[in-house]
Amino acid sequence: CPCVASSWGPAMVVTASFLNSLFGACNCRGFFDCTEPIDKNGGAFLWLAIALYMCKALRTLAEEYFMPCIDEFEDRSNLPTDFLSATLLAAGSSATLLLASTVSTFLIQSDLAVGTVVGSAVFQVTVVIGTSGYHGFHNQGAFLKIWRYPFLRDACFYIAAWVELFLVLLDSQVEWWEAAIMLITYACYCIVMYFNEKIIFKLGVLSKDAVLDAHKSLDEEGGLVPVTPGRGEVTLERPAAESGLRAVGSEEQHPASPPTDTLPAAPVLTAPPAGGGVGDISTETHEGEANERQGVVSPTVFGSSEEPRTNSKQSQAERRRLSRKSSAELPQLHDPLAAFWAAFMPVPELRSWTALILSLLSLSCLAYILVDAATRASVVLHVSSFAVGLLLVAPAASSLAVANAIDCAKEGEGDLLVANCLSDSLFDLLVSLGLPWFFYSLGGAVQLSNKAQSFVQLNLAILLVLLLVILLALQLLKWSLTQRMSMLLLAAYGVYLFGNFVAMCSGVGVV
Repeated sequence: CPCVASSWGPAMVVTASFLNSLFGACNCRGFFDCTEPIDKNGGAFLWLAIALYMCKALRTLAEEYFMPCIDEFEDRSNLPTDFLSATLLAAGSSATLLLASTVSTFLIQSDLAVGTVVGSAVFQVTVVIGTSGYHGFHNQGAFLKIWRYPFLRDACFYIAAWVELFLVLLDSQVEWWEAAIMLITYACYCIVMYFNEKIIFKLGVLSKDAVLDAHKSLDEEGGLVPVTPGRGEVTLERPAAESGLRAVGSEEQHPASPPTDTLPAAPVLTAPPAGGGVGDISTETHEGEANERQGVVSPTVFGSSEEPRTNSKQSQAERRRLSRKSSAELPQLHDPLAAFWAAFMPVPELRSWTALILSLLSLSCLAYILVDAATRASVVLHVSSFAVGLLLVAPAASSLAVANAIDCAKEGEGDLLVANCLSDSLFDLLVSLGLPWFFYSLGGAVQLSNKAQSFVQLNLAILLVLLLVILLALQLLKWSLTQRMSMLLLAAYGVYLFGNFVAMCSGVGVV
């Protein structure tokens, strides 16, 4: 079997490579100092171009075929929406990184997956949050008010994942029990998400189910009906001049609200007049979406003036459906792979299982070529594959998150995306790395190159500092994402890339 040099372990190892079958084994002693003519004469640029195109193809395939299949299965499930977001939807949105990590662990052994996951995590907390805040301000003319509960909940697990990954990679190898701890940590997160609504009730936050039950009771009784979900009491009334179901914070005094001795954070719900939509929590929310989604929560308990909002992953699923309908008659003939999939891939809504299997096989093949091309480029450039994954593959693979952030901002849901932005990175850190490591380490410890270890530790430290600074800034700004903070986060990512590039060139990231 043809082989390729890699920085996976302390010694050069031999791994299977499709590109080696076509162009010969890649043996390089230095920068562009290789035995094969194609590698010696600028072949690294070809491999990088292939890797970038694979990132684009993976994004198209996941957005148009794989995620719609996940959405179909999610619609048929009776499990809590928050639990599905942490399991099914998280696995679907992170399928690219999970497959790339599997390939770089078992087939083309390199540090590429670690660099891609760490780089994507930094990308999430800087570019995605910054883009949401910047576009949210320009589209709404106001700062985003972030609901602190989901952000702090995910941040706690995020810091735990960071500590585990830092300690696991401290000795440049991963044992099976270390990978198992990472998977158990994410299982605990899934358990928390399964009981998320009950936890919300314990904190005194009103969910959408309580809103709908309260409105149903009002319709049945035809008058004022007190409803008590969890610990908070809800007082209902029907004012003549009000329209639309809305939540009013406790700091606002409604002239018609009766006195109550309940908790000070208890919201007051006003029901719509005759003919009003039961599920219309926000005037910008479609009626079908309101009936479909679950887990609407009110940030007013934590000092925010926002109305009850829906789960951001559910909003993205609905936008994917609308996007496929609007572009159904516009085949992407400019992209050969997109045209091929449009001609032969079944419609996910009609044949979900067939589309899921075919799209998963296609994603696996594309992820294999991505890892193969990026790893060979790192060997030709004589740099660590961790650096290639960090500086090139991670931004390209995370470009879909930026598109979703812009769409959420246009729809007025940027605050939702920011509040839940850490959940995807949490899956990547614990599962996309932990799952392949666990199965591989059953037969022997996973090795990380010694020179890449310092690069990994440096970037993990930067990631933790960024998260702590964001938490402190949001607390000082009373959980408002301002335009200046958004621009600083975007600038911070630019400085981060430049600093890593300089470190790579100075020898930190060199094999």
